[in-house]
Amino acid sequence: MSHALAYERITTLYAITADQQSPLEEKFRALLDLGQQAFDLDIGCIARISGDVYEVAAVVPVTNGLMPGSRFPLEHTYCGVTIASSDPVGFDQATGSDWERHPCFRKFRQEAYLGARILVDDQPWGTLSFSSLNKVAHPHPEEDFLFINLMAQWIGHELERADHHEKMWALNEWRQALLDSANLSIIATDPDGVVVSVNHAAERMLGYSAVELVGQRRPRFHDRDEVIARAKQLSEELGETVEPGFEVIVARARRGTADESEWTYVRKDGSRFAVLQSVTAVRDAKGGLRGFLGTAVDLSQRKALEVQTAIARANEMSRTIVRAISEGVIGVEDAFPHRIRFINPAAEKMLGVSEAEASGKSLENVIGLAPEEGAGPGSLFCRLVHGKPFEAMIVSSGRDMPFPAAFVTSRALDDTGLVVLTVQDVTARWQSDEQLRLAEQVFEYSPEAILVTDGDGTILRVNPAFTLITGYLPEEAIGQNPRILRSGRHDADFYRELWRSLDQNGHWHGEIWDRRKNADIYPKWLCINAVHLPHGVTRYVALFADISERKEHEERIDYLARHDALTGLANRRLLDDRMGKLLSSARKGDQGVALLLIDLDRFKQVNDSLGHQVGDQLLVEVARRLNACVRGGDTVARLGGDEFVVLLAGIADHRGIAHVAEKIREALARPVEVGGHLLHTSPSIGISLYPSDGADLEGLLQAADIAMYQVKAAGRNAWMFFEARMNEEVRTRHQLEIDLRRALAEKQFELHYQPQFDVDGARVIAWEALLRWQHPERGWIEPTEFIPVAEDTGMILPLGEWVLEAACREAMDWTVRRGDGERVAVNLSPRQFDQPALVDVVARVLKDTGLPANRLELEVTESALMANTPKVRETLLGLKALGVHLTLDDFGTGYSSLGYLSSFAVDRLKIDRSFMLDVENKPNNGAIIHAVIALAKALGLEVVAEGVETCEQLAFLIDSGCVKAQGFLYGRPIPANAVPDFSLRQ
Repeated sequence: MSHALAYERITTLYAITADQQSPLEEKFRALLDLGQQAFDLDIGCIARISGDVYEVAAVVPVTNGLMPGSRFPLEHTYCGVTIASSDPVGFDQATGSDWERHPCFRKFRQEAYLGARILVDDQPWGTLSFSSLNKVAHPHPEEDFLFINLMAQWIGHELERADHHEKMWALNEWRQALLDSANLSIIATDPDGVVVSVNHAAERMLGYSAVELVGQRRPRFHDRDEVIARAKQLSEELGETVEPGFEVIVARARRGTADESEWTYVRKDGSRFAVLQSVTAVRDAKGGLRGFLGTAVDLSQRKALEVQTAIARANEMSRTIVRAISEGVIGVEDAFPHRIRFINPAAEKMLGVSEAEASGKSLENVIGLAPEEGAGPGSLFCRLVHGKPFEAMIVSSGRDMPFPAAFVTSRALDDTGLVVLTVQDVTARWQSDEQLRLAEQVFEYSPEAILVTDGDGTILRVNPAFTLITGYLPEEAIGQNPRILRSGRHDADFYRELWRSLDQNGHWHGEIWDRRKNADIYPKWLCINAVHLPHGVTRYVALFADISERKEHEERIDYLARHDALTGLANRRLLDDRMGKLLSSARKGDQGVALLLIDLDRFKQVNDSLGHQVGDQLLVEVARRLNACVRGGDTVARLGGDEFVVLLAGIADHRGIAHVAEKIREALARPVEVGGHLLHTSPSIGISLYPSDGADLEGLLQAADIAMYQVKAAGRNAWMFFEARMNEEVRTRHQLEIDLRRALAEKQFELHYQPQFDVDGARVIAWEALLRWQHPERGWIEPTEFIPVAEDTGMILPLGEWVLEAACREAMDWTVRRGDGERVAVNLSPRQFDQPALVDVVARVLKDTGLPANRLELEVTESALMANTPKVRETLLGLKALGVHLTLDDFGTGYSSLGYLSSFAVDRLKIDRSFMLDVENKPNNGAIIHAVIALAKALGLEVVAEGVETCEQLAFLIDSGCVKAQGFLYGRPIPANAVPDFSLRQ
């Protein structure tokens, strides 16, 4: 039997059994009609077996000889065998078989038969059978036996429910009468005390009709004096004022505390009586206050005791009935908070709680609606009191997980005020229904294509995703073989391996190329599973998804992972891969490999002055020029920032490598126009060779980096091969960097001071602070050796700040002893001048040391001002605003235009010592000094000459109009403690 036929049978059976409106007799006739069609037999019958008697309960078709109520000896029917068998009984032909000798065949000549027994409360009740006077064309398949057994089980279940409902109906009438006779006053109000509901007991108790009370605002049937007295008690108890009135009644309930206490009520006729009053707050699902519910028992007549006695009597009377019911039964008080009075053993097992644990607790504390049912306070009981059966997902305090349950409610016949709940766990049916619905929805709405074939490979069913991916409609694919999808890209061995995996493991998955209806070939991920059904039937279920976009994304991701996002050049990962291949080929062919490491000179200035967007465009142009300088098989990579690598293979000798390096240098040294800016940059290129300079990429990069550093140290814009001696220089520099860090931490530095003189007055005008480092092992180290390292590593910033602070502090120390107001001059590194907070640092040092700003002179090199950017000008103006003096050091040695000088807020120029060397014999040097002095006078600036060591040099300066000098002629640098005692020595 096909899955479609089985699915149709089960669907029809579910439609019949799920009908809650039709009477049981109609459902039985519908089941018999279904069985006639399903089993191809003429007569369907449901019979009750009692002793040796066979009594017809329902039959299709009804005839004079066979109708409901017809009775026969059990031995004259095939059902005698069926009722004694736990498995269904059936045959397609009695003639010629043992069934030919059965009394039923001899009396009624029934050739074909299929029957199953019906169990009610696990006991044989009767049979469901189908028969025919004619033999059937084929034996009954196993699916027929399974299906008739399923039908018989449902009939037994319905008979059990009908029997239980009859019992519960009588109990329900009894409970209803009990509720109607209850003598419990119930009054409900809104949050402000307006009465919204009154029951009959309240009317009888107070003497007011409901019409007189409903709608009234805070009706006063409480004793007024008692309300006033309790207002005072509540105020003390709650720690806040409670005004006499309605708030006294509800104060505790409003704050979430149960309030049950005795009160004095005043009837309409003025009589007074004592009650036990209980007030609770009524809240919605979100916790909002909806009103208050007040209940009262007339204590004067001891109604409360009578109610408890009645409840106990009712529980005892119903105990025997309740325990006999196989379904769960729960007795619940009708009055809030709906306390549980009893539960039967079936309910104990279902809910996971004992009767002792549940008794006395409110229903909501034991069971309630699951959150997905929109549960809220009292929501379960509200659905139960309507008396109609319903099903819902519930939670139980004795079970970890929610479960579906079916409820039926009834009321007690006496005045116990009980509501009786009948509960069934319907998890199995819900799961079965859910699995059927889910399976169908998964099939229809799955984003993956699903294809089902029989054991021979014929397509039986496809889902909408199959059509979307392949282009084949269901009617075009069903009945075909999946070979219609083959792309032709896979050979016979591929498919043999696929079928071998299916046969041995029951499944196969992998990537495969297929063809759409429009002939497009595409990649997909395919999973095939073999499903083995009863009787040796096999189905193959294939799930697949189009992975065209995924493969494109993977290729794109792989490209991005191996290439630089900005320039499109190879990145470090791809460089590693290609270097590995080059080295492998080089080892086999005994060939060399060259690595060129390229760094752009002064690229940082472009980024800082013009922005990163301009810098990025410059890098793109550099990448283009590099590609143009090498062959197609060579590799150009970007390591990051402005560092590039070129790999060359198959170079015969150093001349070929030098030719490429020079070609690159010339190409990158040409100006680049970006965004209206004409940019000048140049490369520093370090070259290393395999195998002499390194055995792998890391070794070659390290060697090339050392060579490149040598190029930069020699002036940039050049290339250089790595040499072994460079390693020693690098090690020395590295050790110097380590020692420099230790020196900074251990304060191994000190300042010496060289005087600057006013030649005319022969007096000291300033002291230039000069940094000195006394190494614990090497002794004094010249600044020219360690200052470049400090600038390269960034240590110049903390070191420069230390120099500034020490010079200002020591200047204050010698002020008292010398009695002069001489300035102290401190040199600023270009790296210091770049730091954003330079002005703040200087201001802080002046404040901390107490040195007046006009006694601090800052010397800035011309190279630090070359960019002439708004940032540079802003820093100069900020320093001037502090009141310090600014000097342009080493003037004339830089490359900036003299036209920029007018925009700098400097006070003096310092002539570099290189111009003073042999000035009396070198006319050019003299001419430059005359020009600088003339320019300074024109701009109103002072001039200081460095390196004055002879009287001839001094005489030249005096003749030229420069009257401020510094040099060995007047004094060498001295320690700070010697400054106060310094005197001019001719």
